[in-house]
Amino acid sequence: GQLIIDADNCEVTLILNNTEIHCSNSAPIFVKKADHVFLSLADGSTNSISDGNTYKLEPGITEPDATLFSKADMTISGNGTLNVKANYNDGIANRDTLVIQSGTINVDAVNHGIKGKDFLSVIGGDIKVNAGLDGIKSTQDTDSSLGYVNISGGNINIKAEDEAISAVTNVKVSGGTISIN
Repeated sequence: GQLIIDADNCEVTLILNNTEIHCSNSAPIFVKKADHVFLSLADGSTNSISDGNTYKLEPGITEPDATLFSKADMTISGNGTLNVKANYNDGIANRDTLVIQSGTINVDAVNHGIKGKDFLSVIGGDIKVNAGLDGIKSTQDTDSSLGYVNISGGNINIKAEDEAISAVTNVKVSGGTISIN
C-alpha cells in the first residue's frame, strides 16, 4: 500500500499506531504537498514501513526516492517506534526541514539513512541508522544559512559505509549521545 499526502497550504498530523505499510514500487509514505507534516508515533506502538528494490517512476521523474519521502517540512515525535527498511534508496528523505523530537527510529537503508535537505535537527529520541552510504545528512547547497545538521539531544547510533554525519554548511552537536561505527 501507499499513503500519499497531497494537502496544499495545510498542516497535517499523521498518527501511526501499530501501522505496517509495504509498497513494492514506490514510497510507502509520500508527502507530495503540505505546509508542515507532524508525524506522531503513538505511545507504545510499533510501526514499520518498507519498500521494494525498484520504483515505478514516470520518465524524467526522480522522486520519490525514499521509503518515507516528504516535500514538506516534517516533525517526527511521539513515544512509539518507527522501523524503516529502505531497499530502493534512502530511508527517510525530506526536501525541506526535518526535525526529530522524540520516538524510537530504526532505519536500515541501502543508500542514505536520514536526510533533511534544508536542515536536519535532532532534539531527542532513540535513533539507530544502518546506511549503505551516509548515516544522517543535510544537502542544501544554494543557501549558506541552510544545509546544516543540529543535534541537541537524543541517543544516536550510526553505522555507515560512508560519512556518519554529513552537512553542506556545518554540523553542530550540543547534546545527546552519539555512537558511530
